[in-house]
Formats: sequence, structure tokens, C-alpha cells
Amino acid sequence: MLRRQGFSLIELLVAVAVLSIVLAMAVPSLSQTRRSNEVKTVQSQLLNDLTRARGEAITRGNQVSLCASSDGLHCDGVWGGWLTFEGAVPASTTAIAQPLSVVSIAGLAVSATATQVTFAGWGAADAAMEATLCDSDADPVTTRAVQVSALGRARSSVDANADAVHESPTTGVALTCS
Repeated sequence: MLRRQGFSLIELLVAVAVLSIVLAMAVPSLSQTRRSNEVKTVQSQLLNDLTRARGEAITRGNQVSLCASSDGLHCDGVWGGWLTFEGAVPASTTAIAQPLSVVSIAGLAVSATATQVTFAGWGAADAAMEATLCDSDADPVTTRAVQVSALGRARSSVDANADAVHESPTTGVALTCS
């Protein structure tokens, strides 16, 4: 009696077809997870820089600002990234000489109620601000926000009802990208 070794062509084709179906279902989920992680990372960076800016203002007893910057050199009000530096926000044509941090964000859209925030030496912000961070697909599941109160406290959005959609730290309303 002969023993078969290996797989027949039909068995191999069935295995490849099943594997293809599983991969086709997994890839969209993996790409959404990747996009969500990118947005969460930027949210964490912005929250950390805002908290650091406030702490530096208190430690130094001087103003520390964070502003939107498209090129990492000027406070031009375009959320392609941001600069954190000591002092008040200069004119958009003035380069920041010694920033405390420079962050560039590519592939994310930011809509914010302000393009800059300056912390006074006692930690208060010059104005409240909320920034909504969205991926390129404007998917509500990946949308996050960071808010700064007039007292200078920075906080991030939360998923309070566990529906995978984050709510505004201020209003509790589900975040959307505009």
C-alpha cells in the first residue's frame, strides 16, 4: 500500500483561497488601527507639549508659547505641526530662534479654535483652545481632540461610552472632522 506524501493541487488551492479571504477581511482593520494609532500619537505629543509648555512657564516665571507651524520655523498659523518656545508669539515672518520643541505632523488634519496658546508665568493660558485631530479619511473612530482651558490645564478627549468614538473634553459631544 502506497502512502501519500504532501498535498494535492486541490487541497493547496482551497488553503490559498481560505487564506486570501482571511487576509481580505483583516487588511482594512489593520489599516484603520494604524491610522488610529497615528492620530493617538499626535494627540499624545500635543498634550505633552502643552503640559510641558505650562510647566516651563511656571518654572521659568516667563511666558511660554505653542503655535501652529507649517515649516517648523515660523508661527504661520497652519497646523502642519507646532513649535513650543519661550516668550510671546512673534509675527508670522519672524523665525523662532531656539524652540523648546518642534513637531511636524504629516497626513493629519487639525481644526482648532486657535492657532496659538501662550502660558503666563503662573500657568494660565491667554485663551482657551480645542484642537481636533483627524486622519485623511475623517473617520470618526480615529478622531481625537486636545483642549486647553483658560486656566492652562490641557486634557484629551475620551471615549466615555465605549462606542469607539471620542467625545470633546469640554462638551462631551462626539467629535467630527470638518
